[in-house]
Amino acid sequence: MNKEVKLQAIEAGPFTSSQNRVSFQIPSDGVYDLSESYIELNTEITNTDDPTQGGTGIYPMELKFGTTEAQGGGVNGTGNMFNSAIVKNVNLRTALQGQVENVRRVDQISNCLKTLNTSRLELESKAYEAFTQMPQNFNKNRYGVYRDINKVGNIKSREIEAPLKIELKDLLDFCKQAKDLDTKRTGSVTINCELNIDKLSTQQTHLSAGGLWGTGWNNSWANIVQAGAGEVANQITTGYVINNLDQSRYFVGQKLEINAQLASTGAALGPFYAVISNITWIDNGADKGKLQLDFEQGWFTGIAADTIQNIVVVQHTPLTSAFSINTAQLVLKRLAKNSTDFDQIEYSTFSTQEDNGNGLVNFQRQYQIEGDSSAVIVVFPDANNDVLSRPDALESYRLRLDNEDLTDRNVVVNNGNYHHESPLYADRVNMTMSQMSLRLKNLAQNNGNDQERFFIDAYSVGDNTFNQAYIMSPVVQKPNEKLLQLTTDNTGGGVNKLTLFKHLPRVFSY
Repeated sequence: MNKEVKLQAIEAGPFTSSQNRVSFQIPSDGVYDLSESYIELNTEITNTDDPTQGGTGIYPMELKFGTTEAQGGGVNGTGNMFNSAIVKNVNLRTALQGQVENVRRVDQISNCLKTLNTSRLELESKAYEAFTQMPQNFNKNRYGVYRDINKVGNIKSREIEAPLKIELKDLLDFCKQAKDLDTKRTGSVTINCELNIDKLSTQQTHLSAGGLWGTGWNNSWANIVQAGAGEVANQITTGYVINNLDQSRYFVGQKLEINAQLASTGAALGPFYAVISNITWIDNGADKGKLQLDFEQGWFTGIAADTIQNIVVVQHTPLTSAFSINTAQLVLKRLAKNSTDFDQIEYSTFSTQEDNGNGLVNFQRQYQIEGDSSAVIVVFPDANNDVLSRPDALESYRLRLDNEDLTDRNVVVNNGNYHHESPLYADRVNMTMSQMSLRLKNLAQNNGNDQERFFIDAYSVGDNTFNQAYIMSPVVQKPNEKLLQLTTDNTGGGVNKLTLFKHLPRVFSY
């Protein structure tokens, strides 16, 4: 029967921005389905607390890719990236046939193709595997994969190691097509990856900046009546009722900042720091449906009989947070059969050419491309993450192949907000995807703003922070090298970094 095999990376962890090479060697001992195989990075996020008053808290944390962008109509964010963006460059070779694929800037081309080839439903369904999370569609929760969260009872939430899954088929088309690779005939297979660890950093979720701790019912708390001096406040009860724990923003082990006011004098109290030790979802009586939060330590000691009112809480922020990749392994699906019935595998790969327009407004350049290339894709990597294609200045483009126009007019891309692509633009994208035997499932070209409060806002027209655009076109295959001329019309920013990917059909023979 089929079974799962795990191979440790040749290099020892932990992996860092300076030690970012990960290699695997598949032995020549059987038949493997590489389309169902993946790289698994064992990762964790740890925190140090400040201040220590009130106890040590657990903080909902996740990763972000690149630096925060402040463009578009929504709040600042870093974009919801696919896991394949973690791999910058990749190559695969066999002992007997030599190099099979060697793709430079696989992070850029993989993000481009997955953005177009992944429907919104698929995006939501696979969100649980992502290293960056979006607010859940219905309840706005966003705790990430690095925490085991308990919303009721007295068992403290905890930090956990999280496996990040990078599917081989997202990196290399050979792996997508190699559903029964006979390594006895290929010899050992080596996969080398260069990781974008320098672009990964931590971020805390459920902060007030994201709108989750605003005024209204999220900060409606019952007053606390203190009988006299020395009475310790270590419990608060919501002033609202919830129907489902998904509506709760609180979890055991969470550290809160509490501010309040004395009713008698109007004096401000706080901030106090308190770690939740127990959460009770009251199931009977006048307070049925409300949440009662108990804390590890008392947060206020009264000096006289009084009432604590106008209670406001927010989630505390840790002093520091650190992300680490401890180990890496390759998870392989090994098939039960001893040999394959096929003598060859048809697949495709990309050759890469990186360039810089140096801010030219009227950009014209000629590229020499392979004769057997069947499509070209131009990506304009964003300065904040070097992966997302954000040609803010690009208004239109035109391609010529061997001095013949590929379109009879300029292809309009955008007028600065990526929502005015011409039908011809969509036609070029669809034709190119079909040429590469891929389905076009999503023309929104929006990776989503991971800091929006609501899932629908993250991908809305109003927030165009992470909308993208590409230059794509099929090209005729010829026996000799071809000359591709690219002309773009731009606004004042001009063209800067760009990457030209050339799609190359290939056949692997045993």
